[in-house]
Amino acid sequence: MPILTRLARPADAAAILRLNAAFDDVRASVEHIAEHIAQRSHYETPFVATIDDQVVGLACLRLIPMLCDPIPSAELTELIVDPHFRRQGVGRALVHHVEQAAHDQGATMLALITAWHNTQ
Repeated sequence: MPILTRLARPADAAAILRLNAAFDDVRASVEHIAEHIAQRSHYETPFVATIDDQVVGLACLRLIPMLCDPIPSAELTELIVDPHFRRQGVGRALVHHVEQAAHDQGATMLALITAWHNTQ
């Protein structure tokens, strides 16, 4: 079963919310996620990993233009893998996809953004 990665679509919102609920506290709704994907992906670009057309992972890239540097700052702001699909290369595929997207847009470094309580 190959792992495919792609840009998230508004139709993925329910699956993304399910992933978030399994990993973290839920503060967003399906509607909020769908709207973000449709209207604000230029601020934080979500990518999903799929296996057999099922969304099994999420990673987000935030590119920040810099005033005194023409090279943008890149941040990996989300990395969530469905617990049933961990240790199968899903996270690795998503990180690689985000790294490539950041590089394609001029970034030379990628920072991982995480919460203090994140131990998984």
